[in-house]
Amino acid sequence: MKNEIRKNTSYALLIINVLVVILVSGNLRSPIISVAPVLNDVKTALHLDNFKSSMLTSIPLFMFATCSVLVSRFSHKLSLNRFLLYSLIILGFGLFLRILGSVTTLFLGSVFIGLGICIGNVVTPGYIKNNFPKQIGLMTGIFAVAMNLTAALASGFSMSIGKWTGYGWRGSLGIWLVITLLALLVVILEIVFNKRNSDNKKTKAAVSDFNMFKSAQA
Repeated sequence: MKNEIRKNTSYALLIINVLVVILVSGNLRSPIISVAPVLNDVKTALHLDNFKSSMLTSIPLFMFATCSVLVSRFSHKLSLNRFLLYSLIILGFGLFLRILGSVTTLFLGSVFIGLGICIGNVVTPGYIKNNFPKQIGLMTGIFAVAMNLTAALASGFSMSIGKWTGYGWRGSLGIWLVITLLALLVVILEIVFNKRNSDNKKTKAAVSDFNMFKSAQA
């Protein structure tokens, strides 16, 4: 009986871990890719000049470049699932701010979005390595497919989503908050699940002395 319970628990945790990878990866590109198709609408609605409109897509990339190394350095301080939890909270907050309708919240939201995605980019591969040590190739493939598929959907259907929701560019950009909330719920579920199973070890990111800026190969 105990063996059966443990087996069912392992299957449930496996499913949760896979969902975490799929849903988190679905948030790592679509919030940025969805901007380009509706950029002219945003520019017109908020009276942005060319420089400000270009900054809208550049800010998240700037956050990637400046924060990735810092995130990697501090990633050993918390368990990976908690790091993902915080990244999704930051991302969701940024997505909410971005659609409030003012220039200030638009750019402030973009900063939070860039930071949230940056954390997810750094932590998710480590999460895969720690939770799927024998299926790293398979799960990395699932990670890449989920990330690129949602990015393609964001690029192809962003304008249609705005019309379908009736909220224009706000609907196009705000719809991705749904995926973020789903990912957030699954990560919370995993944290709760692990707390109830004391045999599960606390997973932490491996600490590395690798510095990208000192690597000739990089």
